[in-house]
Amino acid sequence: MHVLIIPSWYPKDKNDYRGSFFREQSIGILKKGVKVGVIYPDLSSLKELSQIRIIPKICIEDDMGLKTYRILWTNWFPKIMSLQISFYKILGYLLFKFYVKKYGEPNLIHCHSVMMAGWLAEKISDKYQIPYIITEHSSGFFIGRYKNFYKEFSRIYNKSSLCLGVSSALCDLLMTEIPSSPKWIAHNNMVSSSFFEAPIKVKSKKPFIFLTISNLIKHKNIPLLLNSFSIFNDRNPNSILNIVGVGPEETYLKNLSKSLNIDEVVFFLGRKTREEIIIEFNNANVFMLGTIYETFGIVIIEALSMGLPVIVTECGGSKDIMTKGIGKVTRQNDINDMTNSMFEIFNNYDSFKALKLRRYSKLKFSEQNLSNKLFDHYAKVIKSPIL
Repeated sequence: MHVLIIPSWYPKDKNDYRGSFFREQSIGILKKGVKVGVIYPDLSSLKELSQIRIIPKICIEDDMGLKTYRILWTNWFPKIMSLQISFYKILGYLLFKFYVKKYGEPNLIHCHSVMMAGWLAEKISDKYQIPYIITEHSSGFFIGRYKNFYKEFSRIYNKSSLCLGVSSALCDLLMTEIPSSPKWIAHNNMVSSSFFEAPIKVKSKKPFIFLTISNLIKHKNIPLLLNSFSIFNDRNPNSILNIVGVGPEETYLKNLSKSLNIDEVVFFLGRKTREEIIIEFNNANVFMLGTIYETFGIVIIEALSMGLPVIVTECGGSKDIMTKGIGKVTRQNDINDMTNSMFEIFNNYDSFKALKLRRYSKLKFSEQNLSNKLFDHYAKVIKSPIL
């Protein structure tokens, strides 16, 4: 079995959190004896001045046995999506020919997210008669970001031998939104083994530390957490809220914490590496997520893997994760519901056993479990492809 991975975004290195699940899923399949390669046209933003390139550059890396071909260039057309897609296809097809010259043709292509990678997978499949499958990850479908492309998406999805979505909520949405949608099957993201291998620190309730990890952008709804924590802290002054992440809302959120008189117990910790995030999990008592929508919510299962009970909103992706005994699910943008959940977990904190939470996460979201499922999907498609 030889599988070529085509992602729509991808981490720059092993410490880059963005798209890390693509890399880790690929390595998980590699461990099962599958020959796996990655091709990725890396079009950096014009805002990244140090990354601006006039001439594209090909980079080849052996990443723990994962043959990774990148072409580094600049996105010169940030507001013209059709041109971005065209250059992604041109550069990606060039990478494919370089890859095939060295490693031969794959017998399956796995495309991650249709926006960008879908067009390239379709082009290669049409020319070489190689079947492809798609896993959809993008949260953009929750806000209708890609509506102008739905007709093309429908064509690409229907030519795919298998369509996977990272949560049942995303699958349901795609079935509703995409014209003549094919059948969708939920296949969740997995937790990196580093979260299962890290020791879990014994926690004290003094101070009682809440933690959230997300980009500081509007739809993550950090104000819900700040307002709820303000009420909690008023009755439990020996408490802290740690916020890991960066983004355009940071100044507004810091000002909000000052206006709520909690700026001395709310800490904005900035961007963290995975190793540093594991430390933050170990320092915290509870993980919270106030997001308005989420395709899955991998940070939720990372928190569970580190033994933390979780409080999350009804955000779509959390439906596949949350079950009795691991935390609380609150209504959207409901300060009272979020606050009551914080008090409930605080008052019943000793009933949440860290190793039990880790076992639950490992049973459902481990590399071994999800790699086995993906391997079975690959085998069935190779046996009976759609071409």
